[in-house]
Amino acid sequence: MIRLERGTDPQTLSLPFWKVESIGNDFVLMLEADFNEFLPDIPFLCDRKFGIGSDGILVVRREGEKVVLRMFNSDGSEDFCGNGIRCAAHFARVQEWIKDPFIIVHGGQEIPIHVLEDGLITTELGPATYDPQIIPTTAGELFDTIIPWSGGADLRGSVLSTGSAHLVLQVDELPEDDVFFEVSPQLENLAIFPERVSVMWAKMESSDHVRIRIWERGVGETLGCGTGATATALDVMRRRGFGGAVRVESKGGHLTIQAEQWDARPTLIGRAHVRFSGNLRHFVMPSRTTMQSR
Repeated sequence: MIRLERGTDPQTLSLPFWKVESIGNDFVLMLEADFNEFLPDIPFLCDRKFGIGSDGILVVRREGEKVVLRMFNSDGSEDFCGNGIRCAAHFARVQEWIKDPFIIVHGGQEIPIHVLEDGLITTELGPATYDPQIIPTTAGELFDTIIPWSGGADLRGSVLSTGSAHLVLQVDELPEDDVFFEVSPQLENLAIFPERVSVMWAKMESSDHVRIRIWERGVGETLGCGTGATATALDVMRRRGFGGAVRVESKGGHLTIQAEQWDARPTLIGRAHVRFSGNLRHFVMPSRTTMQSR
């Protein structure tokens, strides 16, 4: 097992890591033993100018024939992550920790994993829910309705959880940067979402193909989001009245989501990659005051 090597300075360490991604959603992956021994400054590690750079941190450990996963957004908040599951599954296969099929334990769920011969990875999540207590939201159930906000133009959509909370907005065209970067953080932080919400701007190309632009809570814009793509696909299934397969395309690539119906267990199909590995040696994390003053 690779362990941290402390230097003489208590803020100095050697940290092994792997850079992984799926549909452009990138993570710094670390072993849990290293993470627990010295809790790193997550925003610093995710910073694309001063750290390694990523949308979040994956922390993994092997537990018998299972893999246990935790995921942290770039702001340090812990979350449930569909693309992170796929990245952890690919990493575990590369490390020869397990044989196919296997289970990843993440966010209180046991998630079945299967790696196909062509490298595609299937992950089966738990059913989605529009239950306002689970999401959570104080606005009651929001399905295919006008979203209560005071920002001007009416926005129509739904709010559901696929392990993480998502606001899926139905739009005729994906927003340009000025609208996207102004409105998305306002929606993420609406008072009706006490734990915030990710925002999926979704344009229907056909009944089984949708393009999205993603604002992820605790991160900002990302090129891909597995749970967000799943929420979008299942909301499409509920609105169209039948299940099947939906192709969800984002800036970083596409996922296929399959389910018998919107409230059945969905299967995500996509790829993941280990892009490189490294070891941060003898670095000193800047103070939060320094980071915030940039």
